[in-house]
Amino acid sequence: MKRLNDFILEIPFLFLMKVPYLWLPAVAFYTLPPVVSGILCGLILLGLLAMNWQNAAWIEKARRELARNQPAVYVEYVRPPLLFIVRNIGLVLLLSLAIAWFLDGKFGFTGLQWFVFVAGFIAMYKKTLFFGRRVTYILTDRGLGIRYVPQHIDYRLLIHFNEIRSIQRVSMPANPPQRWTVFTATDQAKEGLLLLPKKLDGFSEQIGDILLASNDLDNLIQKFPSTLVRG
Repeated sequence: MKRLNDFILEIPFLFLMKVPYLWLPAVAFYTLPPVVSGILCGLILLGLLAMNWQNAAWIEKARRELARNQPAVYVEYVRPPLLFIVRNIGLVLLLSLAIAWFLDGKFGFTGLQWFVFVAGFIAMYKKTLFFGRRVTYILTDRGLGIRYVPQHIDYRLLIHFNEIRSIQRVSMPANPPQRWTVFTATDQAKEGLLLLPKKLDGFSEQIGDILLASNDLDNLIQKFPSTLVRG
């Protein structure tokens, strides 16, 4: 299983994000023998499953590399508010209806085809419209793993606790400093945990201080060593 997980992690997320383009021919060719659209829909499903498999594989990798005590591993999937999801689904459906009405009969597509194509494509290709940016935290007894998917690429970090100088609970400023790397599902986060590195140049050449948002900040902060928490 480790080899399979390592293999799926090697597939660029940008490549997997091309899969939803198959939705256009799948909808366009639905009048042909079912096998054509069936194969295309199967490829789409395979790509979507691979995206979720990558996240599970990253969690397993973080467990292997950071955890001595496996039962103590804490995983959080940061989610946007339900109102955010419902509002954006409503907007996408309205937009799809408007486009379907305007293009009904154009290029040989019925209004229903246009609606299914637009709504389905946005749902697959612009998932952040519905569910925000994908953020996963894996906290172990030795460190923190982060996977962040803002849109078409993903970022993966493994940070040992001995790399962190301190952790502070802070309010989210309107314009975060350039030194901050912000991992949030949406821009509506009001506060988060600011991780300050021991090295002046940050955790890497590209990443300085890290701001983590959470659906339960009180619970998340308790998962870090108390010796690192300030304020």
